[in-house]
Amino acid sequence: MNSNNSSETFQLLLFILKHKKINSLIFGIIFVLSTVVVFFVMAKQYTAEVSILPSAANAAQGLSGKLGSLASLAGVNLGSFSARSQEMYSGLLFSRDLLEKTIFHKYTFTEDEEFKEANLIDFFEIEGDSEEVKIQKTLKILREDAMVVNIDRDNQILYLLVTLKDPAVAAQAANYMVEVLDELVLSEVQKEITEQYSYLNRRIRETGDSLSIAEKELQKLLESTSDPTRPEFQVAQLRARRKVEIQTAIYVEMRKQMELLYLQNFVNLSPIKVLDPAYPPYRKSRPKRLFVLITFLALGGLMQIGANWAVYLYRRGLIKIPTEDLDRERVEN
Repeated sequence: MNSNNSSETFQLLLFILKHKKINSLIFGIIFVLSTVVVFFVMAKQYTAEVSILPSAANAAQGLSGKLGSLASLAGVNLGSFSARSQEMYSGLLFSRDLLEKTIFHKYTFTEDEEFKEANLIDFFEIEGDSEEVKIQKTLKILREDAMVVNIDRDNQILYLLVTLKDPAVAAQAANYMVEVLDELVLSEVQKEITEQYSYLNRRIRETGDSLSIAEKELQKLLESTSDPTRPEFQVAQLRARRKVEIQTAIYVEMRKQMELLYLQNFVNLSPIKVLDPAYPPYRKSRPKRLFVLITFLALGGLMQIGANWAVYLYRRGLIKIPTEDLDRERVEN
């Protein structure tokens, strides 16, 4: 069986060599078409990169590190925010809120030696029946083709890569995304902090009022009797003192939580640190022309071998075209 396969392969090679002129012509046409597509039709893409250090990644540095130590002494662990911040920021970069602001931001670039300004919908030349359809198409391009987020967990650095057909727009979009990310994080964190402060302030007021009432009740109880040794008075006094102690413990804990909230959010409200802003790249990142050209030529060569194989089998009578049925249909029609 192996000898038969080897013989068939040898016969195919002889068949290809016998028709080398037509095969060379066809391969030349494939080469020319592939070269034209790769070098003149496929659009160039440029990748701009910006690296950022999430704000919480500084939690162990400088004043924030000292605040963390103070919190540890108070018996509360502020936790490690760096890994969570990287994942959170990566998710926020792909959120619709951030990307929609990025889409409608105005970008400046030159086209055909003409200075232009446009948002990403116009830049991508998106068409659609409605504004929402255009937004959805642009979001798909950004999320699936234009944006890549890499996380360096060892150094706690996040890299945002934006790939577009214009290097200036790619750099502007990457830098603007980080700017919107910083504003979004700070606004959301500030909103959460305000809610937490509001809740703690309300609980502190309520607990303080309850503590004052408990203290007054204890004072009134102590002043109301002339014989503090009576069993009934002793029981009532224990209850009143226990109530004061409970309210005092709650009040002290609420005050401590308020201080810790302040220390913790002092760290979280620090802005995102941009290590390297994005600059317009002068070299394209894709397509990899040599790789694409070799791929096209390899596929074309395989298709050409397949075509030779089909012709070879047909001439040997191993493949038959049902011409009789076709002729019969023509006669009947």
